[in-house]
Parts: sequence; C-alpha cells; structure tokens
Amino acid sequence: RACTLRMSAAADVPSIIIGGGRIGQCLKDLGTSEDVIVRRGEPFPSEPGSGPIYVCTRNDALDGVVEMTPPGRRPDLVFLQNGMLTKFLVKHGLEANS
Repeated sequence: RACTLRMSAAADVPSIIIGGGRIGQCLKDLGTSEDVIVRRGEPFPSEPGSGPIYVCTRNDALDGVVEMTPPGRRPDLVFLQNGMLTKFLVKHGLEANS
C-alpha cells in the first residue's frame, strides 16, 4: 500500500526515525534524504544532531528507546504509538513530549 500525506510545513528537517516498520518507512519515504532509520539492535546515531526523533515502535520497546536516546536529545522524541502514554511519559520525565 502506498504512503501518502499532504504536508503544509515550509521545510522539512532531517530526522531520526526509530523503527523500520510500516510507519517508520512511510516517514522515511516522505522525509529528506538525510533522515536516518534506526532498527532494532542498532545504536543511536550521532547525526542528525538536531530535529525530531520519531518513535515508531511497539509500546513494549519504549523503555529501551528512551534509555538509548542521549539525555540531551530526549526532548526531541515524538511518540507515534497506539494508546495513552501519559504514565509512561511522566515516569521518564517526558511530560512535554507528544
């Protein structure tokens, strides 16, 4: 199935996409050539050093994602999961993330 999305942002910036499944690959296809997909077991990349970090994993992998993300980059985490994550976000001090 093709991935389509209409975006109105003025410019896209390089991002890190954690999870190479359907949603992660869709983001990569729609993003810039500088986007990086991180798959299970791969280390957190040093580049791009800023911009969003899209988390496209199963909920049971979220603790590991937060642990592997450098503390200075955790405010950049954008969670794309099913269900409510409020308790999880509070537990990790990420209440300002979405």
